[in-house]
Amino acid sequence: MFTKNLDHLLEDKKNLLNKKEEISQGDFLKYCLHTLVHLSDHSDPNAPLTSQEEDLLKKLFCFQSYKFDEIDFEPIIRKIKDTHIIGNNLRNADIFLHFKKCRFKSLRLINNYALGIFSAFKIDRKSRIEDLIIAGGFLNNGFSKLSVDDTIIENIQFYGSASKPISFTKVKFRKFLDFRGAVFSSSIHFSECEFGYKTRKNSHINFNNVGFQNTTHIENSEFFSSPKFHGVTFHSDTSFFGTKFLDTHSSDALGDYRALKQGMASIGAEHDEAMFHSLEIESRANTVLPANNDYKNPEYPAKFAANFIMLFNNFGRDYWQPLIWLFITLIVFFLYYHLYSGLECIGKDIPSWISRHCLSTNESTKLSFIYSVKQTLGPIGLFLDASSISPKFSYIKLLGTVQLIISSIMWFMYIVQIRRQFKL
Repeated sequence: MFTKNLDHLLEDKKNLLNKKEEISQGDFLKYCLHTLVHLSDHSDPNAPLTSQEEDLLKKLFCFQSYKFDEIDFEPIIRKIKDTHIIGNNLRNADIFLHFKKCRFKSLRLINNYALGIFSAFKIDRKSRIEDLIIAGGFLNNGFSKLSVDDTIIENIQFYGSASKPISFTKVKFRKFLDFRGAVFSSSIHFSECEFGYKTRKNSHINFNNVGFQNTTHIENSEFFSSPKFHGVTFHSDTSFFGTKFLDTHSSDALGDYRALKQGMASIGAEHDEAMFHSLEIESRANTVLPANNDYKNPEYPAKFAANFIMLFNNFGRDYWQPLIWLFITLIVFFLYYHLYSGLECIGKDIPSWISRHCLSTNESTKLSFIYSVKQTLGPIGLFLDASSISPKFSYIKLLGTVQLIISSIMWFMYIVQIRRQFKL
């Protein structure tokens, strides 16, 4: 495509940018104009790019380990367009901006006036942006995709309507995220991202009144502050797979998770709806219900029930926890029965598999274990023909009754979880 060798532009790049401790907007504009003029003057629109020329373009517009001041792409692209350096001779070129390990004090992606100048915009490799502002129009006019990977963003604001795909991967959104009122008619993906700080809960994450009109995936990410999704229109292809919501103590958490629960219900996402319902209940327990030592409060029974559900099945989010508690119950009560030698065999028609343990005084361990298994199975234990094993003492009988009640509750909670999971 190029009518002459343009490798000298790489040396020009070093002279124009590498000597700068901090690159200003003027420096960046000067470099873009210089490079695009040479590319335009020596381009053949009818010839495809060779692999060497594609590699040259990538190197020319890949910026690695630079420190930028305040960069606003609106005047930069307007200036490039006003110089009329871009014509049909660069239409076949796939020029995309790529920033690696860069630092920005401020980055504004407002409008892309010059159609066809750049095809994509990517920031990755441990870059850092203090303030990022994006307008949907920046993507709509020419760019095919916006991609941000492995980057720390202190503050980000997105407004307007975007019709091109957007992806954030392993991005850490720290202080302020404001997407209020934005509309995404193409896909948007957040993968392995962090929202807020791990150590303090003063982050602001706002998706209020956003319109998600296409695939929306927020997956394998962590929210350290409860996000606001009030008034949001969700697309049917919405996923929160593997995402953790770790803030159930802030004053806004209860309402925030209620809004997400209602949003998932509106698209029939029953499992996500159940997840946000449990987060809503946990937030209510932590913020509205009385403290653990406020026994005189009329709502204390609700607090006690919330603590019980939290302890035994994590508000319905843990399917293994009830089974673990059943196993612990079996072991603990077995040890009580065995240590106090509190069981004996009664009756004449003793099943053969039990009778051989009744004849020996050294078999109390097996009797205690069989009886504990029977009580742990709860109502299911009625099918276990072990009625010939009986407590010797009244307190052992009381312990057996307590074990049966606890086990029955655990089985009930487990069955309810299974029923909710599969809508039985």
